[in-house]
Amino acid sequence: MDSPKDKDNNLKSLKVVLEATSIPFVLLGGPMVGFFIGSFLDEKFGSGKIFLFIFVVLGFIAAIKETIFIIKRVQKGA
Repeated sequence: MDSPKDKDNNLKSLKVVLEATSIPFVLLGGPMVGFFIGSFLDEKFGSGKIFLFIFVVLGFIAAIKETIFIIKRVQKGA
């Protein structure tokens, strides 16, 4: 049987793995949300592709920032 300490270590390990596997979704999600917001605003204001570009870049920056935050949390948990 597993001791309570082993179970606690297993749960910590599982949490680290789950957080690490969320990185690709974060990196895709930020720019995708920016794409949809930018497309909506460009269509609404008829501004070409300027809002699309701005919001995709902002989404990418936010995704990179969140990825760094996740990596730091994973390193603490390991």
